[in-house]
Amino acid sequence: NMWAQTWHDRLDDVIPYPDAPLINITKVLIEKKFSIHQLYTMGESFFTSIGLYPMTPKFWARSLFKKPIDRNVVCHGSASDMGYHDDYRVEICTEINDDYFYTVHHEMGHIEYYMAYSEKQPFVYRGGANSGFHEAIGDTIGMFAISPASKFFLSFRGAPAIIPPYSIR
Repeated sequence: NMWAQTWHDRLDDVIPYPDAPLINITKVLIEKKFSIHQLYTMGESFFTSIGLYPMTPKFWARSLFKKPIDRNVVCHGSASDMGYHDDYRVEICTEINDDYFYTVHHEMGHIEYYMAYSEKQPFVYRGGANSGFHEAIGDTIGMFAISPASKFFLSFRGAPAIIPPYSIR
């Protein structure tokens, strides 16, 4: 689209082994009884494992992680730098499935971007030079999160960690 979003739709064009079966992430999440909170802590673990920032206490206290039952909200995933003392938030009406697993990582990628630019930068420079680049970073992280080589698959004992064609030889 015009914001350079939805790169994951190109996966069929670039997947190296199109005949190899992919793991059904939704099925694994449901079988392992994953909670919405666990999707976010797994995302945070991914970012900290590559040397990026943990989410802030305000992120955990003020983000909207699931659809409230008492009011209507916009459920399209979004990430925001509130511009005030480590106040970063996501608004996602998260469900337990592969799309939201991807979206959680994508939106948390935006938060990481905001945190990286918040140190010693005037507010005007925190949004990034190009929204397309911002989206490309989020999509790259999201696509890795759902790839057969990601930490997600390695974290489950008993589930195939990496499908053989995807292993590095």
